[in-house]
Amino acid sequence: MWYGKKILEPERLLLKGMNRRLYCSDKNRVENELDPMSQALQRCVTEISIEIGQRMNWEGSRIVDRKEIYTMMLM
Repeated sequence: MWYGKKILEPERLLLKGMNRRLYCSDKNRVENELDPMSQALQRCVTEISIEIGQRMNWEGSRIVDRKEIYTMMLM
């Protein structure tokens, strides 16, 4: 139940991040990495991945890689 609720948030943040990248890119598609909004979105995704990883660890899962957890959430 908790996992289903947490999946919606990274999906929403992913869509916001994609829109932000389009807004903050120049004509050569180079993204401005210093954009505070993009940094905040990335920080939120990282925090959610850490929280889900800790919860999965408590429940006995062997997956500890944040990138793998994030990829699983978006599948």
